Formats: sequence, C-alpha cells, structure tokens
Amino acid sequence: MDLSNRLKALRKLKGWTQEELAARTGVTRDTIAGYESKVKRRQPNPEMLIRLANTFGVTVDCLLGLTDNKIAEETAAYVAGAKPEQIIILIPCGSGRFELRTADDSLAQLIKDALAQGQQTKE
Repeated sequence: MDLSNRLKALRKLKGWTQEELAARTGVTRDTIAGYESKVKRRQPNPEMLIRLANTFGVTVDCLLGLTDNKIAEETAAYVAGAKPEQIIILIPCGSGRFELRTADDSLAQLIKDALAQGQQTKE
C-alpha cells in the first residue's frame, strides 16, 4: 500500500474527514487531498511526515509503507534492542534534501535513552 492509500485508510479508520485531518495537522484540505490523490501525487516533506505520523499515532515507516508496524511503542522496543548499525537516521543536507545514515555508538545510545525516557513519560 502506498502513502496516499495509507493516509486515506488511517484517516477513515479514525473517522476523520480531510478537513478534520487538515485542521489537526495545520494544513489545508487541498493539501491533504493532494497527499491522498494518485493523480496529483503530492508528497509531504519530512517534517510533515512526522506531523502526520504523530497525529495518527503511527511511525513514519508505517506511513511510507516500509513496515506494517503501526505502534510507535513497538518501534521503541525494537530500537532498544538494536545494534547501532541497525538504526538508520535521516540527516538534513540543505535545500530540502536528506541523507540516510547508520547511527554510531554514541548516537544510538542517545536515541535509545530518548525513547526510554519517552516511554517512562507515557506511563
């Protein structure tokens, strides 16, 4: 399932209209319609992907179709047990471009600590 279908499915699962999703994410209904349209093929930028994922309570990987894991807590549990080379991060390179890199030991530990702290805050 591609991004447009996943967005539409998640929105309908929540019982939201395009207008309601737009209001929750701070964009127009036309923007949401563009993301959901196979004809317009509009793609959200990385910041908007994060905002959409947070709004739906899923991971960005789920939105992009890289996993069917919809639960952020499951991702946090996976990362907690992952080796640094298994953690892929998105690095801004300027001009709206991003690069994928594997985490080094210190960054992997920072990510794990932040996720653990986030889980404690939810409890």
